[in-house]
Amino acid sequence: MGIAASLVEACAGAKVTDLAATVTVSRIIDGHYGAKTLLVLRTDGNQLIKWFATGVRDNEPGQRVRILRATVKDHETFRDQDQTVVTRAKLERLDPAALTRGTNQQTARPARRDALDGRRSRAPASFTDKRT
Repeated sequence: MGIAASLVEACAGAKVTDLAATVTVSRIIDGHYGAKTLLVLRTDGNQLIKWFATGVRDNEPGQRVRILRATVKDHETFRDQDQTVVTRAKLERLDPAALTRGTNQQTARPARRDALDGRRSRAPASFTDKRT
């Protein structure tokens, strides 16, 4: 469902993938179970997407992002504007230079390695099975 026009018609549970958008609102909200971030995104098709993200996100208004995946939760109207509420979203920041190239040149994070021998770290000895 990467096509923006189908976002309005998407029913709850539909998947949204590969959609470019601009952050319009980024607010941190304190709740009973910790902080969450309200993100409102405007797609290139001029549609609004609202996501309540768990934890604190460092997105700024005006920042370009790509929605790698999300699940449609609901459709609502806020101040006479239709919004699609999503959940379980995964965003990727877009580098402004990448927009002109058409690709994002972010480097992948390397896997965590054990500092001593270069192998993946294992569980500490205290967690091993000590049955005799």
